[in-house]
Amino acid sequence: MKASSNAAELKHESEINKLLSPNSVEVTKMLDYVPGESGTGYLRLPYGYSLSGFSYMVMPAMGSDLVEAILQANKEGIQLSWEAKQYLCSQVVHCLHYLNVEKQLAHLDVKAENFVFNDQLGVSLIDFGMTEGIGALLEDINKMSPKYRAPEILERRPYMPGPADIFGLGVCLF
Repeated sequence: MKASSNAAELKHESEINKLLSPNSVEVTKMLDYVPGESGTGYLRLPYGYSLSGFSYMVMPAMGSDLVEAILQANKEGIQLSWEAKQYLCSQVVHCLHYLNVEKQLAHLDVKAENFVFNDQLGVSLIDFGMTEGIGALLEDINKMSPKYRAPEILERRPYMPGPADIFGLGVCLF
């Protein structure tokens, strides 16, 4: 479950999830938490206003993200084979290719933490709250996490979202 004080942002993310996975439209729903006495409360469907100041989105359960998985492997002394590294990199590239090329959308928050393992031991891309169309010229410098931002974003210049995603991908693969 994802919580945010910005219901409009979660509604946008829900719409992107529906666009990307039309067969799983029923999986992603917006919820409002209605607080009760003594810390109790209930969740109200579907999306709308939020009495508590937070809105919630229910998403399919996923495994650990790439950062967690790599840190855990290092902690346990597990060295990934070259083939395993190639597989992970190809999965990450495939996710972004699907979004950028096939769906004509830019994620704009490409980072290792947003790639998670799914139940088929593949990699899925999550967190579509900043997603924009691929062809727009953007000026919002608050897109992308700071360590993954393209130079033009850091320099506060207008930028194309597709190349910004590719820069973030390069940081992930490095």
